[in-house]
This record gives sequence, structure tokens and C-alpha cells, in this order.
Amino acid sequence: MGFAHLLIRLGVPYDDARAESAGEEIISFIQKESKIASKRLADERGPFPNFKGSLWDKRNLVHRNATTTTIAPTGTLSIIAGTSSGIEPIFDISYKRLLLGGIEVQVDDPLWQEAKDQPDAIEKLEKLFRRAYQIAPLAHLRIQRTFQNHVDNAVSKTINLPETATPEDILTIYLEAHGMGIKGTTIFRNKSRDYQILSCGTHQIC
Repeated sequence: MGFAHLLIRLGVPYDDARAESAGEEIISFIQKESKIASKRLADERGPFPNFKGSLWDKRNLVHRNATTTTIAPTGTLSIIAGTSSGIEPIFDISYKRLLLGGIEVQVDDPLWQEAKDQPDAIEKLEKLFRRAYQIAPLAHLRIQRTFQNHVDNAVSKTINLPETATPEDILTIYLEAHGMGIKGTTIFRNKSRDYQILSCGTHQIC
């Protein structure tokens, strides 16, 4: 988690090619190092029980773990950590989130709280604080593909669409994702449910 906040700190918009490059550098490093660590563990303790006949066996790469990487949602955890969720863009600079048990919390982006009183706040808001619903679907998919290329398991990623999105829009996104080789894609159309986990008002509307 924290990818969007990292980009903001670097001065890179989320829907910029430089964001993909940054993501590539980060996740490829994590993947490489996780495999090195897994091999060391295998040297000490042996490979995982189903190693024989596995993908790693066929590649003659002995690992302790069948998989070492995934991108989890980390929605609630990111609030506790005070950073952005997973590899998602920020949802908004200020929004409400419904937690388990029906607890509603107000979330104010901590980086925006730092930046809002600076002379260039409006410029940063438009350029760097790109909210989830401002990111074009293809830009979402490109970030997902960047991480998926170096992740063993699933990548949690949501494309937020306005309430005006049509079934044809959604079909286009799924077909594009399939063409990119992405394992799974989640789409949420605003106001598609009466009660939303993330909202810019009282369970409503961005």
C-alpha cells in the first residue's frame, strides 16, 4: 500500500507513464528479492510440499514458497497506516468510509492536509491529487498490468466509473483487460448500490 502517496511525493501524476515506470521498478525489485529469500529458506528447510511437478520444479528453481507476492486491498489497514490503499489512486482528498460493523469514518488525505495551505495547492490538487474517479479506465488497467507482470497471485484493483457509465463502457474495459492478460478486474459504477462503502457524502456520490 501507499503507491499513490509515493507518486504524489515524487511529483508524478497517477495517470502518467512515469507512474508505470515507478511501479515497474518497485514491484520487480520486490518480486526478485522475495524469490531470493524463498530460495534461501528452501536451502535450509526444503521446498514447499507440492514443489514436485510445479512451475518452479519445471524451471529448476527451488523455492520454499509456492507464491511470494500479491497485491491486497488494504483499505482499512491503509487508514490506520495513514497512507493510500494498495496500488489504487486516492479515492478523494476527503471522503467517508463504512467499516465493518456499520462504523462510518471521515477520511481526510494526510498529504492533502500538508499541501492545502501551500501557494501551489490548487496546481497540486489538479495535477497530483488525481482521484480514483478522475483516472481513465485504461490508465487504471495499465497500472494493474504493470504490477501483475511481477506478482504471483492476484492484484486488487478497482476502476471507479461515474453513474453515466453504460454496459458497453464496462464491456470495453473487460475486453481491454483480457487483451492485456490481466487476471481479474473489478469495476464499480457510482450509485449502482444504495449503500456504498466509499462515498463523498452520506453513503453517496462522487
